[in-house]
Amino acid sequence: MWSSTTPIGMTIALIFAPLMIEVYGWRANWFLTAAIATLFLLIFSSWILPRLTPVPRSNRGSLENIKLVTISSGPWLLAIIFMNYTFQWVTMMVWLPTFGIEERGLSINLTSWITALAIAVNVPGNWFGSWLIHNGVSRWLLIFFGTLIMGSTSVFIFSEQLSDELRFCLVLLFSFCGGVQPAALISGATIHSPTKSHLGATNGFMYQGSQSGSVFGPPIVAAIVTQTGKWEPAGWLLFSLTCISLLAVALMRKYEKRIEDKY
Repeated sequence: MWSSTTPIGMTIALIFAPLMIEVYGWRANWFLTAAIATLFLLIFSSWILPRLTPVPRSNRGSLENIKLVTISSGPWLLAIIFMNYTFQWVTMMVWLPTFGIEERGLSINLTSWITALAIAVNVPGNWFGSWLIHNGVSRWLLIFFGTLIMGSTSVFIFSEQLSDELRFCLVLLFSFCGGVQPAALISGATIHSPTKSHLGATNGFMYQGSQSGSVFGPPIVAAIVTQTGKWEPAGWLLFSLTCISLLAVALMRKYEKRIEDKY
C-alpha cells in the first residue's frame, strides 16, 4: 500500500483539484490539502503510532549510521534504481498534460482526466508488484521487467511516427508495468540494510534517490527538449536510465544470491 500512495494522491488531485479551483480558487485547494494532511497526522499519532512495534536502535550516533549506510553497496543500488524509476515516471506524467494542451490543443479538463487515468493505472501496478513479491517472485525479476518495459515504451511514446492513440496506450503500459518496481524496491530494504537497526537509515537513503528523480527529472528533460526542439531525445534519455537500472539489477541479484548462499 505504501508504494501506491503517490499515484493515488496525484490521481485524486487531478480529478478534484480543477473542480475546486474553478469554484473556490486555488487558495481553497491548498487549505483543503493542508486540512486533510493534518487530519491524517492526528489519526496516525493518536491511533497507529502507539500500536507500532519498536525496532532495534543502533548504539551509534546518527552520523555513524548514515556513514555505514552510504558505504554499503546495497542501499546505493536501491537508491539508484528508485531514482531512475521516479525520473522516468514523473517525467512522463508531467509531459502528458504539457503535450495534450500545448501540442494537441486539448482542454484542461480533458487533459486532467487523461493524465489521471495514466497515473491511476500505476496504482494496481504497485499492488500487483506487492502481490507478486508476497507470492515468492524474485525481486530482481520484477525490477528487471518493470524498468525494461518503461525504457522500451519511452522510445515509442516520444516518437512522432506513431498515432496519439497508440502512444497513449503505451503510456498506460509504461505506468502499469513500471508500478511493480516500488514494491520490489521497498521490500529490498530489509535485505540490503547493513543491520536491522539501520533499516530506517536505509529506507531514508533509498527515498532520497526517489525524490531526487522526481525533482531533477522534469527540468532535465525540459532543458533537452528546449535545446533540441524535439521530444524524441527525451525517450532515449529515459531508455538510457533503464540501461543503468538493468546494470544495478544485475549487481543486486549477485549480492542477494551471495546472501542466500551464506544462509
